[in-house]
Amino acid sequence: MTRLGGMLVLVEAFLMTTFFISSTAELYTALADMEELLETESVLIDTLNGYIKAQEQRLATLRKMVRDIGIESGSVPNHTQGKVKGEGKEG
Repeated sequence: MTRLGGMLVLVEAFLMTTFFISSTAELYTALADMEELLETESVLIDTLNGYIKAQEQRLATLRKMVRDIGIESGSVPNHTQGKVKGEGKEG
């Protein structure tokens, strides 16, 4: 092997090693970013589920108030009867 050929092999090996290390670092960074996104997604889903549960509790309270007012007054107005009876059934 000539001296020039030997240097080309060394340069080629150096470049391949550099590329491999760079690719590995980029892959690690991409995976770390993906983990952070998945964590954020999980927190967002938990937050939204908590919000939905709170709103469902508020609706249940309002439905109960409408039902109680109707019972106290002796009748539930026609426009709310179906909605109170259909409590918990979303269409």
